[in-house]
Amino acid sequence: MASRSKIARRRWSETFKKRVVKEASQPGTTLADVAHRYDLDPRRISTWKAKFDTVTSLVPVDVTGLNDPSVDQEQRPGTMIEINLPCGTTLRCGPETNRDLVAEILATLRSTR
Repeated sequence: MASRSKIARRRWSETFKKRVVKEASQPGTTLADVAHRYDLDPRRISTWKAKFDTVTSLVPVDVTGLNDPSVDQEQRPGTMIEINLPCGTTLRCGPETNRDLVAEILATLRSTR
């Protein structure tokens, strides 16, 4: 058996990694399929996806207008947006909410999925 130091490590260009991630992100495609096609470990592709995948997940949104009778106008302190996260947490943002803070929170949530 060859010693560990004599086995050449495989290296991939960033362009190749991004191409693999793009393929793996297509609807109906599994990591296992893409990994098999390129002779890669699916965990490696998962790592690359975490680094390069910029696909935003879409979630259902209910838009409620100012004239919507289902909204209690007196209990609403002003314009507010509520983001109901899949984990059950609701993020509420009003006019006074710091935009940079909200962007940072959402970026953190995206990076941990």
